[in-house]
Amino acid sequence: MIASLNQRLETRAADALLVILCILVFAHGVSATADLEWGSDVDHYRDVAAAQSVLDGYFWSDPLYLGESLWYSPLTPALVAGVSWLTNSPVHVVHTPGRLREPFSANHILRAGRQLL
Repeated sequence: MIASLNQRLETRAADALLVILCILVFAHGVSATADLEWGSDVDHYRDVAAAQSVLDGYFWSDPLYLGESLWYSPLTPALVAGVSWLTNSPVHVVHTPGRLREPFSANHILRAGRQLL
């Protein structure tokens, strides 16, 4: 009985330590990327271009190849385009991971509400 209690306490302490370390690593990552304006990955630029195409009214066209249809999943670009349209923010600002908090600021939420009315 006591051995199982000690084992459970050790497991919970290890879990708590893991959660604390994950929170610290996440906070460091957010602070390190907080001032980024543009992403650093090719996929980022592809999704930004596709989201801008959605905003421009070309939902199914590939932004990289003239006359071709979009062959990546359109869900992410459509969501980014929607948030960009609602908040009246540039697509690259909405999609950049370090700027993730910005579209949800009070100023952007008020602008989105005005856009919907």
